[in-house]
Amino acid sequence: MTRLILRRFGLPVLFLSFALIFSGQPAETAMRGDSRLLLAAGERLADPASMREFFEESRNSARPYRGAIIQFDRLPDDLTRQSLAARGVILEQYIPNMAFLASVPASMTEADLTSAGVRWIGALRREEKLAEPLRVSNSTVYAQDERGIPRFILRLFAAEDLEAAAVWLAAEYGAEVLGIARNSRAIDIALPANNWYDLAGDERVRWIEPFMPRRELNNSNRVNTTAELAQAAPYNLNGSGAVVGEWDGGGVYLSHPDFGGRVVSGDGSGISSHATHVAGSVLGSGVSSGGTYRGMAPGANMVSYQWWGGSTDLENDYTQAINLYDIDMTTNSWGVGYPPDSEELCEAFLGNYFSECGTLD
Repeated sequence: MTRLILRRFGLPVLFLSFALIFSGQPAETAMRGDSRLLLAAGERLADPASMREFFEESRNSARPYRGAIIQFDRLPDDLTRQSLAARGVILEQYIPNMAFLASVPASMTEADLTSAGVRWIGALRREEKLAEPLRVSNSTVYAQDERGIPRFILRLFAAEDLEAAAVWLAAEYGAEVLGIARNSRAIDIALPANNWYDLAGDERVRWIEPFMPRRELNNSNRVNTTAELAQAAPYNLNGSGAVVGEWDGGGVYLSHPDFGGRVVSGDGSGISSHATHVAGSVLGSGVSSGGTYRGMAPGANMVSYQWWGGSTDLENDYTQAINLYDIDMTTNSWGVGYPPDSEELCEAFLGNYFSECGTLD
């Protein structure tokens, strides 16, 4: 079972998954009468006025579906879910307390929803769709690509067609769609100027976050982790039979004598000294230094990739690494970069569960 978990996620992502499950699992003790909604942007009250406003807007909407937050009296059972699905309601992400993001037919009435145990419905507000870095700062310089155009990762409500989105994103907001990760329904876009704020106000959008620049980081070594104890008798463990997937700023130098042909390239990316250094830390034999600088698992194998350029690239890389190279675990010795605009912006990035984490999970 442990091997299966590591194959799919890798240790860092596994910990994130546990954290998400722990913090986001519907609480059995939640109060039925509690009207609070615990969103990423903060707490919101499910008030009657916003519910009336939602139905008024629905009557005047030209779109067949509307994105919404639905709050129930109690968690919907399978029968309730089936009944809602038959009426065209798509329940998406859970929100404490007793609520879900959802796609709802614009023709649905309050009576239709009340009969299914819905106690409140309302629209997702613009500021509730923004990742924290966008809420605390208007600066997106850190998210710019080589052309100077900011990049973002976008999520739409489930009723929206991802392929059709490329058309209206370009026509209405000047966005360039760079890729689509269909499993996680994430869209990588380049967006000129500050159009991200207007885009967040579109009712088809449920989330937008800035692309996080990549930086190379590596702080691990055999001594600090006491891996040499596992390599020595009586354990004599060296990683033989394990396959590691590595993502970094480029590819590993495959011909390095410390690798002995145990490293292959998954994407043909150019050589990176940092990627090679990390690979050596993971599985170098130390033959070039008489064993002094051997890695953590000097008998393991590796497939090397350049870090992903968005959720689409991430999904494709990991799918290939698992299905073609049979990887058991991954290493990502790099981080995201942001300008030192403020301590507030720094804190907005650190510790967040962004869309790429969801794609990995």
